[in-house]
Formats: sequence, C-alpha cells, structure tokens
Amino acid sequence: MKKPEDIEHILEVIVDIASDFLKNEIGVEVQKTNQKSECSSYFRLKPYTALMSISGSFSMNVTFSFDTALIEQVYRVYCHELEIEDNERLEHIDETASDMINIVIGNSTSKLAHDGTVVQISVPIVINEASSLSIRDVNFLTTTLYTEFGDMMITAMPNSCDYGEEGERE
Repeated sequence: MKKPEDIEHILEVIVDIASDFLKNEIGVEVQKTNQKSECSSYFRLKPYTALMSISGSFSMNVTFSFDTALIEQVYRVYCHELEIEDNERLEHIDETASDMINIVIGNSTSKLAHDGTVVQISVPIVINEASSLSIRDVNFLTTTLYTEFGDMMITAMPNSCDYGEEGERE
C-alpha cells in the first residue's frame, strides 16, 4: 500500500459495484452499510464465503461473505430459468457466490488501475461450512451491506496491519 486511504478507496469501489450489482441484476436494495477496521488473526465467516486475491500497485485478498438467505436470493434470480436437480443445488449456490465476486472484482479492476498499472485477479475460491479463518495478524477492513434478505460482508485484507486504526464507521 502506498497510503493508508488506498484500502478504503479500494473497498469503496468494490462496495459500490457490489451494491449496484445487487440492485440492478438481482433486484435487492442495500438498505444501509457499516464499515469496521480491525487487526486480528481471527476472521469470522458467514455461511457462504468467496475469496479472491487482487494485486497491482497493491496486494490483498477480498472476501464476500453472505448470509444464507441473501446468497439463496441471488441464486434464485441467477438460475430462475434453469432446471437444477435438488442434489445439485448447493453446488450451484457455491458457483453463484464465486460468480458474484468474480463479476464485481472484475468490474472493479478498471477503476483500481492507476497510471496504466494492470490489476490482476485470482480465480475465486468458495469457503463454506467454516465459521472462521485463523491466519497471521492482518488488518481487516470490512463493509457490511444490509439487505432485506440478510447481510453481506465485503472484507479487504492487505498483507500487513500497518493500515489505520481499529474502529467502526457508518
């Protein structure tokens, strides 16, 4: 990171695109957001979580962590015209989480590229049936999006704890 505000800018870009995606593609309004910063080695997860790495003039991991009802609503809208067997439903919900983070982060890259720097992204990884991750001390900057179908946490995790102060902002 060049400046502490970079992580805030990066997360703001991602949150704006995710909010627009939920509204315009899924028909779900984000009612409110809340931002929290914390340096910890413990990271709580919601029932469905997708993770991607992004890098350019910065390097970090980003997670989208969904309440079950919200990712199921995204899944219903995504798959409304498909005939999916009941035994394949959970796999398709995982793919929905993976697709959403991939689309949002992919659409964020042009706004995050500065001075011709290319922003690279990894393949999404889906984590479910885990309540937390335990990793080395990392600063988490999380924005929670509140919707009528539940919450979604978007978390940016740079490679060190040298960003900002812990705290909560609305």
